[in-house]
Amino acid sequence: MTGKLRDSGCLDLVISLISPGEENEDSTLVTLVTQDIEKAIKLEEKEQKVQQRELLKQKNIASKLEKKRSKDMRSRKSSAQGTTPVTPVQQIPPEIAYTAPIQQPRTDIVDKAVARTAADNLQKEGDKLRPHACLAIATFVDHEELQKTIVERHVLEALVDLVKENSDEMSLVAAQALLHMLGSDGVAEYIVDKGPSLTEQIIDIALKEDTKVPVSAARILEKLAEHGCTREIMAKSGVPKTLFDLLKAGDKNFIKASRLNALCEFADYDDLRPALLEIQLVPFLVKKAGRKNKHKRKACLTALITLAGYDKMHAEILNAESTLVSLCAHKELRSRIIQMDFLKILVHRLGKKKDFDDAQDSLNALIQYGEWKDEPE
Repeated sequence: MTGKLRDSGCLDLVISLISPGEENEDSTLVTLVTQDIEKAIKLEEKEQKVQQRELLKQKNIASKLEKKRSKDMRSRKSSAQGTTPVTPVQQIPPEIAYTAPIQQPRTDIVDKAVARTAADNLQKEGDKLRPHACLAIATFVDHEELQKTIVERHVLEALVDLVKENSDEMSLVAAQALLHMLGSDGVAEYIVDKGPSLTEQIIDIALKEDTKVPVSAARILEKLAEHGCTREIMAKSGVPKTLFDLLKAGDKNFIKASRLNALCEFADYDDLRPALLEIQLVPFLVKKAGRKNKHKRKACLTALITLAGYDKMHAEILNAESTLVSLCAHKELRSRIIQMDFLKILVHRLGKKKDFDDAQDSLNALIQYGEWKDEPE
């Protein structure tokens, strides 16, 4: 089936709609027709200017002739009487003298209005089909045979441009296609082979403060983080800190939730985790978890649980003041906390003098919940 898609020209047509520089035979024909129309318009305008200059020239000549005849007539009238009458010169009506035949437009030149309408219609048809082409690419890229052609024809770069420079609807569809492409290892390798600039471009559109696609942007960062080759560039570019700043500055809950989820996903990677510790993500979430708003509180608590799922974040959770107590106050989260062996870690900390007081306070607060009695020793 993939071979038929390629051989039939369907893939070429889809690519040409997304990336205008990569055209198949059909799109080339459309481009040539448009160019012919524009050329015809220019030729027609040029011929009209030539005709106008010729008409003006003939008017000037006729005007000079008329003045000469008038002067001659006045001279004859002032001469002596009795001279042989001179046959008057036949007067040429001005409308005849000043009018030059206007050449009809050449038959191979298309009427300007019709030509421009045709060009506009071609553009509109392409705009209508482009979102569908993006969705098709998102499906085609799952097939290895087609994926190679897609990346080689610079579709990825074209999608980045579409996200940046188009309407909200077009940006959203392009972002979804880009997101789907980034899930492939082959695409990630292509990005790295192109040098850091392409990765940085993708990061820039994902971290743009006024991006039209904030939720998709956060997911794009998650996808980039899945590949070690692109993750290294993310760490050097300070992506976690910038995303954290956007999270704090945001005012729409669904956008903040998407960015928070991306930060939690970063905790799974050794090269991004230090940045999360540096920005004090856990203390920030603990503080926000005490809010009165039920939905915001639950979002922060859930994020803490997600972070606690990574072994190297356990210490950060335990060191945050009253984190476990705050988490366990919510029944829907306690079962997940129990599965993470936090109780064993607290008991172990009782053996350390510097940790004894905090561990004892936490254990006393947690022991009130009956679920802990089933925790294995």
